[in-house]
Amino acid sequence: QKEPLLYDLVAVVDHLGSHVDTGHYTASCRRPDGWWRFDDSRVAPLAGDAPVVGRQNYVLFLERRCAPTEPRAIEQQRASEPHAWPHVIDVDWSFLTGSMSEG
Repeated sequence: QKEPLLYDLVAVVDHLGSHVDTGHYTASCRRPDGWWRFDDSRVAPLAGDAPVVGRQNYVLFLERRCAPTEPRAIEQQRASEPHAWPHVIDVDWSFLTGSMSEG
């Protein structure tokens, strides 16, 4: 890796119930003024010490720190452009073209 990849938690979806096909889903999202809970038509700020991560979490949403926010500034990650994959370094990519690298 060229630089450490750090992520911030920005939202969670919670499931309240014993099975995924029954129960109730809510979401909590981080905004500049703190964490907010979205529960159907009700939206309320969370107390500063309220836990966001727990057993009720169904999905966690993470955002990479220092990532570009302009979509055109983000290189597409595809097999033909492995240099755009920030989590991979020093890999022999010859298998993508069907050729063998000389060792």
